[in-house]
Amino acid sequence: PRVCSVAAARASRAAPLRRAAAACSAAHRVHFTTDACNLELSDGRRRDREWLAAQLEGGEARFVLVAGDRGASVAVRAAQEGGGLLVGELRRGAELPAGLLRGEPIFLGEIEQDGGKVAVFAAEVVQEQLAGEGEGAESGADDVRWVDLRKTCSRGELPQGDASLLALGRQLVVWRRSARFCGSCGAPTRARKGGWAATCTAAGCGVSVYPRLDPCIITFVKSHCEQWVLLGHNVKWEAARFALLAGFVEPGEALEDCVVREVLEETGVRVEPSTVRYTCSQPWPFPQSYMLGFSAKAEAGAGGSGADAEALPEGCPSLPPTWLAKCSTDGELACSKWFHVDWLREHRAAADSRGARWDARGFHFPGGYSLARRMLEAELASPSAAWTGPPLPFARLAEGKQKWVLLRVTDDNGSVRLTIAGDPRAPYHADILAHEATRLQEAGAASVECLGGAFTELRTEDGTLRVWGDSSRFGPAHEGATAALLQAGYPMFALNIERIPGTVVSGAHAE
Repeated sequence: PRVCSVAAARASRAAPLRRAAAACSAAHRVHFTTDACNLELSDGRRRDREWLAAQLEGGEARFVLVAGDRGASVAVRAAQEGGGLLVGELRRGAELPAGLLRGEPIFLGEIEQDGGKVAVFAAEVVQEQLAGEGEGAESGADDVRWVDLRKTCSRGELPQGDASLLALGRQLVVWRRSARFCGSCGAPTRARKGGWAATCTAAGCGVSVYPRLDPCIITFVKSHCEQWVLLGHNVKWEAARFALLAGFVEPGEALEDCVVREVLEETGVRVEPSTVRYTCSQPWPFPQSYMLGFSAKAEAGAGGSGADAEALPEGCPSLPPTWLAKCSTDGELACSKWFHVDWLREHRAAADSRGARWDARGFHFPGGYSLARRMLEAELASPSAAWTGPPLPFARLAEGKQKWVLLRVTDDNGSVRLTIAGDPRAPYHADILAHEATRLQEAGAASVECLGGAFTELRTEDGTLRVWGDSSRFGPAHEGATAALLQAGYPMFALNIERIPGTVVSGAHAE
């Protein structure tokens, strides 16, 4: 990957930039950057009109084609091997008939090919000249078709480098379309610097504009105890899709202040300003955002630390800082939820092993091309607390009504973990204990102890989890431990813990 010599020199002199670069390691390598597609921007070439004209007429230049009312479609070429897609770098001539391109092509930069450099341009296509336009439609070349770039990236059908080059071309074409007229006087503009600037043609005006970038923060919010992650669900998304919290930077606002404000507005959670840290960034050309990644901790509160955490039994996860899922004040988020980091690790590993998306009652995270996915995966890469015993979910319940027991499991090193085990077929709580003790000890547990039991009804259809009663043999289970384990193990369900019929324990999750 190429590194700008000026940026490298500055980084060598600036310790903060070195630390930021370390945080943005290979785990954070992202889509939609010039580095990802090995594109040399060649700023000096943008001013050389004769060289640009020679490249356009020489027949060796490549073109990224963009079409659609909002530049939604780009041209891609079917791969010769593997059945995938390659970037739509088309040559002028048979593949680009006269009259197909609208306006002056935009010079993106140069890529290395066959020991030399080849110029790459982006251009808007006149829709009337197309054989077809839109998802899956054919273009003038036999092996080229039109696709929606964002959807194609989300499906993983394009290599990172190709997607990055297409995205840059699409972003500049969409910007150039919006800058055809001067924002000051309304006169037409003329492209300069190879299409990277537009200048008003009116005498006495001459205002120049450049490609627009909208800065947007995206934040990995952890609880004060660092066991929980705050994710939000956008009103426009499918039912169970969650992502990191994001929002646009306001004029006059520091990036760190934007993190604090956006999290509070969207979720009602207060972030400790001193914990806000920059991690990485990503161009987001849909249409012209620039994502700036941060991490932050929520303020200490009930459940995350303090007296509530101290009252929980050993081996129990902490309670999340807040139970009630908040809706954003501006209506952008339908809800926000706290997810335990070990639950996210477990389902990421399960999804990776079967080549599928993360899934638990429909839960899934945005695709690998997004910065949100990369940030979360980097944070989850660190292992959880040492545990040498058998794998233990927070809770293991079946559909419908059932008895369950709260178990205290110890490994050979003396580490303790709590888990809830249910069984709709067991006539007594003691039967569940006997079965689980045998299974866990055969799997490597040193000891298994019952700390109480109760009844529950799990309803996947409406996403509810109701708990009531206690065990006549082992007594009631610890209320705080029950709430923490079920919230950690079933974050997509609304939890209702009843002390007696109609009475809800303080702190129980209700939506």
